[in-house]
Amino acid sequence: MASTALGLHTPDEVKRRVMFALELVDPVTGRLAFEDMIVTAPGFAPPVRSASGRFVWIDVDPPAQRTVMVKAASKRRIFAPLEKAFEVPARDAGVTAADLVWRFPLEPTGLYAPPAGMLAAAGMLIAAAADRTPLAAVAVTLQFRDASDASVLASNYVARTDERGQFVAVAPALGGGGPMMLPPPDAAAGLVGWLAFTNSLPETRYTPLLPLRKGRLLRLPNPLAWGDLLNGAPPAPP
Repeated sequence: MASTALGLHTPDEVKRRVMFALELVDPVTGRLAFEDMIVTAPGFAPPVRSASGRFVWIDVDPPAQRTVMVKAASKRRIFAPLEKAFEVPARDAGVTAADLVWRFPLEPTGLYAPPAGMLAAAGMLIAAAADRTPLAAVAVTLQFRDASDASVLASNYVARTDERGQFVAVAPALGGGGPMMLPPPDAAAGLVGWLAFTNSLPETRYTPLLPLRKGRLLRLPNPLAWGDLLNGAPPAPP
C-alpha cells in the first residue's frame, strides 16, 4: 500500500478518514518531536501517532469544518507548552492530504539537551546580582568574530529564556563566514565568541568573551545579571 505525507494510508484513504494531523518541530534539529510529547485536542478523541512522528486525529461523520484547539506538553519540560487554535476544513473532494497537516515549531526551555557535537551555551539570566528575579522571554544568540574581517557572525537559531530565566543557545549554522580562533596557546579549539541578549524594548546586551569550544556545550556556572552585561557593543577580539 502506498504511503502519503501523513505516513498512514493512500491519499484517498487519508482524505476520507483523517480530520487533521499535527507536526511538532524541534527548531534546533528540524526534526519532528514526538517521543517526549503529550498531545491533546479537547473535545476530540486522543490522536494516534504515525510512523513518521505525526499526531493524527481520525474524523467523525458527517464531515464538517471544525474549530480545534491542540495542546502539547513535554514530559521532561524540554519544550515550553504549546496551545494553538485553528480551523480544520471539512473533508470533501476539494481537500487534499496536505490541507489536513498543521506544523508548529516548539520552543526549547533551559532543560533542552542539544545534539552531541553541536556548539551550545546554557545558563540563566537574572535582573541583577542583588535581585535574582529570572528574566523570561529574552532572545539569546551565540555570536562570533568572523576570521576574515572581524565582523560579527550570529547563529541562525535564536533561543529564548524560559520562565526560570534559563536558556540553551545553540549554533547549528553561522551563515557564510567562519569564526575567529583564539590566539595560542588557546587556539586548538577556542573560538572568539559571546552571548547576545535582546529584550522586548528592544535593547541588546552582551557577555564578555566566553570559553567556547567547537562541538561542545558550555554550561555557565553562575547566573548572568542583566545589569552586568556589556551595553552598546559586543566584546572586542583578544
